[in-house]
Amino acid sequence: MAVNTSDRDMLKLLGIENETPKQKRPRLRSKTTKTIGPDNPLAEAIARQRVALGYTQKELAARAKVGFDTLRKIEQGETSVQLGLILKVMNYLKLTLSVLEK
Repeated sequence: MAVNTSDRDMLKLLGIENETPKQKRPRLRSKTTKTIGPDNPLAEAIARQRVALGYTQKELAARAKVGFDTLRKIEQGETSVQLGLILKVMNYLKLTLSVLEK
């Protein structure tokens, strides 16, 4: 008589853990980038809102329909990113931009 064991049971019998890795937690900076600081308040606001909503950079880029590298550049405060793409990300995050005269 054959014993019907599932793959999970078989792995457990062999002493192999087969757990799905946990999703990465959203964070404000990657290991290779500098910490976001007060020198670019727009980049800081976007990164903080992303983390507050629980998105990774990859998830937000996909949802806002911008490239991952573009979102990374936005959060790093690079000035080469088109304003339209920054506004697209801000719109998805429900952030508004106001212009004040100095």
